[in-house]
Amino acid sequence: MRMPLLSLSVILTLVAPAWSASEVYAPLKLEDARGQILTWAAAQPGVTEKQQTDLASLWTTDLASDEGDRILELVAKSFAIVDADAAKLVTACNATASVLLPPDAAFLKQPGRDPFLTANLGLFYGRYLVERKMFDEAIDQLNSVDARRVVDPASLFFFKAVAAQGLLEVKPALQSLDQLLKNVERVPVRYSATATLMQADLQALEEKSLGEIARLM
Repeated sequence: MRMPLLSLSVILTLVAPAWSASEVYAPLKLEDARGQILTWAAAQPGVTEKQQTDLASLWTTDLASDEGDRILELVAKSFAIVDADAAKLVTACNATASVLLPPDAAFLKQPGRDPFLTANLGLFYGRYLVERKMFDEAIDQLNSVDARRVVDPASLFFFKAVAAQGLLEVKPALQSLDQLLKNVERVPVRYSATATLMQADLQALEEKSLGEIARLM
């Protein structure tokens, strides 16, 4: 028996994601990020006076911008001053040489690790993976990051969308773009403008794919 041909609008309804977010994410202000870092560092066993001095100096002299991605850089540098595993990861991510394998970041999944560290270093590492076009690794890493704990939620959702688009995962990419544009405060213009263009391209691709499905039914 031949199946009835469904209209494109019905198909769109059937496959539309059920996700409906109401939570709003805001980038951490510079002073708030500094406070969290200094509180975290003071609680670390074995932290030296020199490390504390280096941290204080970093947050006093390296304040060229208070944008979210710049604060993320400061937070990652701060972790690297105090934590040996973080230092290795940050150094590897900042290296300019091409690599075939991603740096080892297994410590981010270790039980007992501070969630502020794992979230923000996880975002820093995920961004690196996207920039190196390691999209499979990037999407796995970024999906594990808690958006409520990162200093720069706009970067999290933007790079999740880029990774998903790189894997031709249209619905997850659109969902991340929707979160970026609707649920994040103070999104940088470079992100919102690019996200709007990506959204249009992905929606066109989705409609084309659904049209092909409709013709087959």
